[in-house]
Amino acid sequence: MQDYGPDQQDSLSDERLGQVEMAAFLSVMRAATRSISDGEKVLRDNESGLSLKEWDVLVFVFVAGSARPSQLLRRTALTRSPQTLSSLIDRLETKGLVARARHTTDGRGVLVSITDRGRRTVDTLFPLIARRAVAPFSAHFTDAEMTTITSLLGRL
Repeated sequence: MQDYGPDQQDSLSDERLGQVEMAAFLSVMRAATRSISDGEKVLRDNESGLSLKEWDVLVFVFVAGSARPSQLLRRTALTRSPQTLSSLIDRLETKGLVARARHTTDGRGVLVSITDRGRRTVDTLFPLIARRAVAPFSAHFTDAEMTTITSLLGRL
């Protein structure tokens, strides 16, 4: 990684845009933006009443079965604030998609679990999101390349 001096850090030029770090960052940003837009469109078009952030949390809980809020905070892609996560869980709970319960072995802890309605929602929407947002992305890569992308971006 190149070290930029103070005079180069804020300077935008064709040369700077072509450098590998900036080109990689912009490519990731463009791919993420397109995938996010496509996912949001599926949720909106199917009148799910879910935001993409809510979907992100719901899918993680679906896969995990149940999770502590701290796990959700570390593992979800679109939520980094404990307050935002708490609001997302509140909304999902109000919609009947998840439920909170005291942790069975840690009385201070809370577990967020998916409800039957939440499972049905994921089962209904996942194929649509996979077709609209995931397939166009993954169509450009082999399985081995997708594994590499997952590993590399997982470091972030």
